[in-house]
Amino acid sequence: MYLINVVIVLVGVIFTVVSIGVNHGNKKKVQRCKVLTKGRVVDMQREASTSNTDGVATFSWYPVYEYTADEHIIRKRSSFGQAKQAFYPGEEVEIYYNANDYNEFYVPKEHTGKLIMAFQIIGAMLLIIGVILFFVIKLL
Repeated sequence: MYLINVVIVLVGVIFTVVSIGVNHGNKKKVQRCKVLTKGRVVDMQREASTSNTDGVATFSWYPVYEYTADEHIIRKRSSFGQAKQAFYPGEEVEIYYNANDYNEFYVPKEHTGKLIMAFQIIGAMLLIIGVILFFVIKLL
């Protein structure tokens, strides 16, 4: 019974730590990427991943952006994939890039904040459930 409790708390901690790390990384990227430019989506790449437990493939869509940074044409794939295609080739987007590293960028329209919040909520819920279970098991 305690093993289940430990696993729930551990998974809650993992979700919480991952959300904090991703959030911190995003904030640092926003601080470094201050130059605004217009870019466009030039491609949408569909990538499959298979779960080891059930073998079912899931797909994520990754936009490929093209933008100009000090007369250099940059073409980069986003590291943020989504289950549904959120962008379409030819679509114009705002891109912020790092003046010291043109390959580092972010697109505010990607909405990574929702994913971070989901991880934080799941992590907090699992931690709370784990603590409650600990006290319930202790009383039995």
